[in-house]
Amino acid sequence: MFQIINQPVSVIAKYDHELKKTVPVKFKWNGSVYQITKLGFYHNYKNGTHLFHVFEGVTPSFFFRLILDSQTLHWKLEQISNGETN
Repeated sequence: MFQIINQPVSVIAKYDHELKKTVPVKFKWNGSVYQITKLGFYHNYKNGTHLFHVFEGVTPSFFFRLILDSQTLHWKLEQISNGETN
């Protein structure tokens, strides 16, 4: 079941200069640190002058969607899911 979060989070990311790719590795939310075990879907979109990068993946606890605002460099946890349907 999806749960809308829309809260700022702290993120550790890595950049691979050969692949020219930045990916989140782990994030801190509600006092807990979540290791990202797999990244899946990635896309970006524009809203006015802001370019947003959207990362979807898995932690050992849940599926997630993280968003990076490339203008402010702020991260947000948009939603999580435990993988179950209603």
